[in-house]
Amino acid sequence: MEVGLRVVRGPDWQWGNQDDGEGHLGTVVEIGRQGSRTSPEKTVIVQWDSGSRTNYRVGHQGKYDIRIYDNSTIGVRHSNVICDNCKKRGIQGVRWKCTKCFDFDLCTICYMADKHDLTHQFMRFETSTSQGCLVNKRFGSVKIAAKGIFAGAIVIRGPDWEWQNQDGGPGKTGKVLDMRGWDRESFFSVASIEWSTTGISNVYRIGHKGKVDVKYVQEGDGGYYYRDHLIILGAPNESSSLVDSITLSPSSNLINTKSIDLINDNEEPSNLNIKNQQSLIADSPNESKQKNLKKQASQPEFCSMFSVGDKVKIDVSLETFKQMQEGHGGWNQKMADLIGKIGVIHRVTDKGDVRVQFDTPENRWTIYPAILNKLTSGFVVGDYVRVNNDEETVKNMQKGHGEWSEKMRMILGKICKVINIYADGDLRISYNGVGFTVNSACCSIVSKPQADIHNTIAYHNMEDATLRLHIASQLKDMGDDNTKIFTPESIDQLVREAAHGNLQAVKEIIIKNPSLIDQRSSGKTAIQVSTHQGHIDIVKFLIASKANLEIIDSEGDTPLHYSCFGNQPEITELLLQKNPNTNAVNKNGCTALHVAVNKQHINCVKVLLKYKCDVNIQDSYGDTAIHDIISKEVTKESKQIIEMLLATPSINLSLRNKRGFNILHYASLKGNHNAVEKLISYSPQLIDTKKDDGFSAFHLASLNGHKEVIKCLIESRADKEVLNNRRQTPLLLSVAQLHAPIIEVLVEKKANVNAVDEDGDSCLHLALNDKLAALDPSSQIPNPSTKFTNVNNDLKDCKNMLMIAQNMPSEFSNNIRLIIAIYLIQNGAKLVKNKHQISPLDYLNDSKMVSFLQKNFLALEAPEVESVENCKLCDEEPRSVTFLPCQHKIVCLECSSRMKKCLECNVQIKEKLSESGTSLNTNKDEYTDLLSKIRSLEEAQTCSICMERKKDTAFQCGHIVCNLCSLPLKTCHICREKIIKRIKIYET
Repeated sequence: MEVGLRVVRGPDWQWGNQDDGEGHLGTVVEIGRQGSRTSPEKTVIVQWDSGSRTNYRVGHQGKYDIRIYDNSTIGVRHSNVICDNCKKRGIQGVRWKCTKCFDFDLCTICYMADKHDLTHQFMRFETSTSQGCLVNKRFGSVKIAAKGIFAGAIVIRGPDWEWQNQDGGPGKTGKVLDMRGWDRESFFSVASIEWSTTGISNVYRIGHKGKVDVKYVQEGDGGYYYRDHLIILGAPNESSSLVDSITLSPSSNLINTKSIDLINDNEEPSNLNIKNQQSLIADSPNESKQKNLKKQASQPEFCSMFSVGDKVKIDVSLETFKQMQEGHGGWNQKMADLIGKIGVIHRVTDKGDVRVQFDTPENRWTIYPAILNKLTSGFVVGDYVRVNNDEETVKNMQKGHGEWSEKMRMILGKICKVINIYADGDLRISYNGVGFTVNSACCSIVSKPQADIHNTIAYHNMEDATLRLHIASQLKDMGDDNTKIFTPESIDQLVREAAHGNLQAVKEIIIKNPSLIDQRSSGKTAIQVSTHQGHIDIVKFLIASKANLEIIDSEGDTPLHYSCFGNQPEITELLLQKNPNTNAVNKNGCTALHVAVNKQHINCVKVLLKYKCDVNIQDSYGDTAIHDIISKEVTKESKQIIEMLLATPSINLSLRNKRGFNILHYASLKGNHNAVEKLISYSPQLIDTKKDDGFSAFHLASLNGHKEVIKCLIESRADKEVLNNRRQTPLLLSVAQLHAPIIEVLVEKKANVNAVDEDGDSCLHLALNDKLAALDPSSQIPNPSTKFTNVNNDLKDCKNMLMIAQNMPSEFSNNIRLIIAIYLIQNGAKLVKNKHQISPLDYLNDSKMVSFLQKNFLALEAPEVESVENCKLCDEEPRSVTFLPCQHKIVCLECSSRMKKCLECNVQIKEKLSESGTSLNTNKDEYTDLLSKIRSLEEAQTCSICMERKKDTAFQCGHIVCNLCSLPLKTCHICREKIIKRIKIYET
């Protein structure tokens, strides 16, 4: 769950028209957390496109108010998965995979636009790592019109607006031209808007990083969506759950129908739907009624399809069967034998699941109804069917359904005609004039055959055969030597059998009609699907039958690409041994190596490198294979692949993609510190190379907050003061982005805190300027307010800044900008004006904050005093003792007591004088005793844990420490008694 998700109302919605009506979109802008005053745990705050903003339940009290309309706005992408309708590679957002068709995927736009067969069920994949979730068929499902900020909407500035007067001022309108992505970070997360007053056209955030810059005054049309097919935000196991239950439509008599006014960033919502530790509906008189209705509504809609006595069949894959049984009777290994068998409905359970009896009364199972196909009109007399070609499977299926006979071997894999259908669903089929009674589960319907006519129909329909010979004769007369006729049905059958691994069926088809071998079904050939599925025997047969090993599909993928997509290293090597084009590229410029690397199929990568594939080929984005693997999550496999690629002698690490990133730049951008370490060790000359805009790896890591990469670059002696084309150092960039951990690391490594960019802005300017841009003093735009944040998150790895925050007044302790500014000042940052004559303090519109800085840190009004140097030995106390006769003053009073010779000139000390001129040689013993007493007093008042701060917090056992050290303790560090209470001690 992340901020930036685009959402609509969900199944438990009861908040009237806060969203401006069902189908209107909003954006998740804050995730609830435990202890929050604005939104408790298992809630989210949604900024609706219409302008209202409040919190909603995403698991709070077991209720779910929100569905996810689009998750591409947070960067979800299925790399190398192609939408088979719009043909775009890299499906953005949710991926929809057809369960009926081989390797058929749709993007959300095409899925919601009713592309492909509406009666086919799809699997919904929330992310590229999701297991998938089966949803209902679109046919008959509820469709809702999507409304909100879409192309054509009229908008005004919204809650997160920070773009000065680009819109012409508050209340001025603009028109949304289209929705776009933000580089490759997120998709459909910004809107291109043209403002009517100024004529300026620019992009503005609609979900990017949880920000919403505008709201509509006139909604735009976003097409339609299938309501019950969307992900329920926060629902347990939603990413891998199965068909969503049917939910109630929002009821008009539910409570809280008041609209909520817009809540600004720094305000607490004054009218929340859900408050911490309480429910608005806890005492609702309609509660029991709602629960009963909800219980009724939770029954799956397809339960009503089944009645006791209905014949049903399981025809899903084993993996899908296992998934769908979770929470619906569970899984038993014996259930694998039920696939393809016909059973009878015994009863429907209270939960909506179905008890099905197979073969005997003892063989009953509880099954999720979405798995079952009702056998009512699956076959009709006159249908042509193909009998399963596996003898053992047919033998098992025939038990209780006409039984098995040796004569049935003749019909295995053959096309037969249905001549009768019995009451129990069994079929009477005819083959070459011989009749057989078979289990309908053994048969699959095929179109009226032509290629197999001499096996089946010719005996019953000689006219059809005569017609075929006539057509063949005509073709020959026209100069076509190929007298064999093939149809789309026979091609489909070949590709289907190849995908399923049915070698015998493939052989029969190819032997009868060799010309089918390179024909396509749904854009794919038999060699392509068999290489993907790993059916090596079929691949060998097809190669021996002269299949084209370089044939491409509609996306330009060859069989070699397919073998890498399917992670089939043995087949990859088999293909390479036959010398196809190892470096063939598809329409996106990707080689098989790109595919194997993207999928992290390490064994395929090994095989490709063994056969000397080119590691330097760049795809349509300019990315090489190593660019691709660097952008992936760091795993054991990705580390190994990087090692293998770097070990290739021919690799060119200086190649840049179309965005100007070489390999080290890209690794720094993505935060892959393991790759950065390896790259520097292989090619240290890359460390300070720059892009065309002057950005080095150091700049990119600082800008994007990658601490481990920064540490690695520092250890490798990268230039900390390297400048980009705008004269920005890495420290300036990290301050501008408020990356506190990066700032601490760089400052501790002595980065220049007073560096300035091309505008003369220093680190202090960037820290205190909320808009990150110099303001013209004559401008009428008010000074920006300072940003507040959760310092526990932002400063969790920042020891020094966290200490500053804890010692600040409570009214300022949550201001991350102020904390960073104070830290910079403590480390030598100076107050200077930029080229626009603006001081960092000019960005603050809070006089108390300015006064606080001046008084405690800047001392702007204090007269300059001569600087006093510290003791040369301890470097803590000022120099206060003068030595005679040399007259050097180099140490403090305490350090001087042990000195016999001057450190400066090495002359023996005869006398020591204090600041007042009093000789310190007299009463030496008394002086030593006094020092000892002072030391004892200081130790008595100093915390025994940190040895730095004064004791100010007592436990009930009587032991005392400082407040900061007391916080993590659960027992006293001295006596080990449990700490029940902390007592604050104040000096008198």
